[in-house]
Amino acid sequence: MTLLVLPLVEMSGEVEADRLSAFFTEHWDLVLSFIISFLVIYVFWAAHGSAYRRVVEADVDISALRPLNMLWLLVVAFLPFPTAVVGRELTTTSATFYIGTMFVLSGLTSAITTVVDGHLGTNGRTGWAWATTAVFAACTLLALVDPDLGLVGLLALALLRVVEVRIALRWAPNPPAEAAAGTPPVQPSTPDNEGAADEHLRAVTADTGTSDPSGGSAGN
Repeated sequence: MTLLVLPLVEMSGEVEADRLSAFFTEHWDLVLSFIISFLVIYVFWAAHGSAYRRVVEADVDISALRPLNMLWLLVVAFLPFPTAVVGRELTTTSATFYIGTMFVLSGLTSAITTVVDGHLGTNGRTGWAWATTAVFAACTLLALVDPDLGLVGLLALALLRVVEVRIALRWAPNPPAEAAAGTPPVQPSTPDNEGAADEHLRAVTADTGTSDPSGGSAGN
């Protein structure tokens, strides 16, 4: 993620201190590609970390993850190059190369998520992960026609994430009202606790000299 800024650093010699706004206006595509790439790697890194946390918690060894993880790290390390290319000149070729690289990274992330879910027998985020990969595929095709449209299409990823979170919150199980209010749950009535309650009641009524509601009078 930190290497992504190197293309901007290399162009720092062109920056005039009193004309910073002109530099950013002229090189807006380079700045935009840096921001997009930074956020994309962050999202993929979070998904990668989530998958591996579940593996650690389950205390299992999934051999299929090793080659996938190696390829995933390879593409992450490679991403600063297409970022620099598209930042210097935005064309159908550079935009397709740039978004296509992120499409490959997304596919590897989805594959890691699928392998983990399949091994642990959970559904997890497999469907949403591949939906993200589909968005990158669509944006790659758009970039072949219009590079600007391909980059703007990546905004659909934010919309997809919002929908995922809203659906997850909607279908999350709600705690019982008693638990939410801090009220201890009512113990179910069983022969054992009924007998204990009767025993306690007899002891209390014997001390106070009141009549036993279960029948008869308490001791004096």
